[in-house]
Amino acid sequence: MSKQWFDGKSETMQTFIRFVGIYLPLMLFIMGISWAYYLSEESQSLDVLRYQETFHVELQTKTFQHEFQSIISDLLVLSAHQQMELIANDSGEADDAALADELLSFCRYKKMYDQVRFMDTTGMERVRINFNGGHPAIAPKTALQDKSGRYYFKDTIRLKQGEVFVSPLDLNIENGAIERPFKPTIRFGIPVFNSKGEKRGIIVLNYFADQLITQLAKSSHDPLAPGFGMLLNSDGYFFKGIRNEDEWGFMLPDRKERTFSHLFPNEWGKIAQSLSGQFIDTKGLFTFTTVFPLAEGLKSSAGSPGAWDASVRDLDAKQYLWKIVTFIPRASILGMMHDLRQAILFSNMLIALLAGTAIWLLSGAITKRKAAEKELVHMAHFDLLTGLPNRPLLYDRLDMAMAHAHREKKKLAVMFLDLDGFKEVNDQLGHQAGDEVLQEVAHRLQQCVGRQTDTVARLGGDEFALLLGTIKDGQDVETIAVRVIESLGEPVMLSDGQPCNIGASIGIAIYPEHGLSQDELLSNSDTAMYSAKENGKNNYRFCS
Repeated sequence: MSKQWFDGKSETMQTFIRFVGIYLPLMLFIMGISWAYYLSEESQSLDVLRYQETFHVELQTKTFQHEFQSIISDLLVLSAHQQMELIANDSGEADDAALADELLSFCRYKKMYDQVRFMDTTGMERVRINFNGGHPAIAPKTALQDKSGRYYFKDTIRLKQGEVFVSPLDLNIENGAIERPFKPTIRFGIPVFNSKGEKRGIIVLNYFADQLITQLAKSSHDPLAPGFGMLLNSDGYFFKGIRNEDEWGFMLPDRKERTFSHLFPNEWGKIAQSLSGQFIDTKGLFTFTTVFPLAEGLKSSAGSPGAWDASVRDLDAKQYLWKIVTFIPRASILGMMHDLRQAILFSNMLIALLAGTAIWLLSGAITKRKAAEKELVHMAHFDLLTGLPNRPLLYDRLDMAMAHAHREKKKLAVMFLDLDGFKEVNDQLGHQAGDEVLQEVAHRLQQCVGRQTDTVARLGGDEFALLLGTIKDGQDVETIAVRVIESLGEPVMLSDGQPCNIGASIGIAIYPEHGLSQDELLSNSDTAMYSAKENGKNNYRFCS
């Protein structure tokens, strides 16, 4: 952008250009800093979120393992209970009612078992305590059931002394049908032996597993990034899912296709093949771990979806596993940073407004100062009345023209011009008429020359000078001198309509013939001008 182009614009446009030149880089810098800060905060927040989710699944794993240990401990204590020993040994002091009272007290204290049962070796319940939604009660003898066909009875009754059976996590079945509302249950069983080592029955604890499952609903420790906690079996079926209608597909035929792999096919490939991990993709943040609830030596089976079917297969501790998965959708992760984005946006808008106002005022002030400086420079180098270069500027241009002519070995000419008859105009018509004449003379002189190397200057009063930057010989100068005399000889029409007549006497000095310095050229041309006046005025003379 050239200075000449810039100077040619209006003051408002110059202010705007300066404003844009300062404002845009500043705002780009501020936006860059804001974006870098946002990315840093986002990265830190995501790191915290990753840590929280990892901590959460690890905590859930420990909770599950601790819960299982507590239940096994309860089971072992009950199997060695005094009343249980009396019944197992067919002691005369054996009393099912006394055992029922002991188990009722146990159930009231623990508040974690849906049913506590003692069955004989045929699978018939001899004692059953029902939790009854927080109001434990002993089941009457008429309500006791034959459980010989249930897989957990079969899998427990065949165990050796000291062995414990843990069923898979599934839904409780009553009277051959899945109980409604759903009741997630894990059955813990242990065989009971008499003092002779003879098997006399089993104790079964129906653990109310909903206590574990509901904890997963609190999967997100950051309320700004809510997520979902899921619990899966080894085949990817939901014990706890994002939606209730996706759960228990391995027991409900109408939900058989509703698996984790159906909702998240790519993600299931990673989760199924690894024991634990964490990754983020286009759907969100996934954190997972594998839980092995069974201690070594505990027995389990795959259970059966049917009420009276045998277990599909036996499972050891390494095969009995669950997957804990937490999922935070990408929208929640973005929402976590919503307040920060709003704060940055608001602060940037405020900065943009304040900075824009300040920079606009500053740009305007700079433009005015530049205009004032330009005006001062103009006043120092140009005549205020005619707009022509003044004496100092003429000297500068003459100096440059002489240097150029010297290098190129060329000639230049200085024409010193004094108006004839101007004093009479001033005296008779007034100074305003004189000023109009001087302005018209300046205009006509500029029309007489026109090359970029030429300069028309006002030296003061009615004296003018013409610098012809490049000439071939005196004939070029004479042509312009004649043109000037003829032009100024034309009447000047004043603003009041009155004509006036003037003329001009011109003295000419040529470089380098008539001088090698500014002073010599101007002095010699001035002398030649006076010679022209002495020879009748309104003509020109060369320096002799």
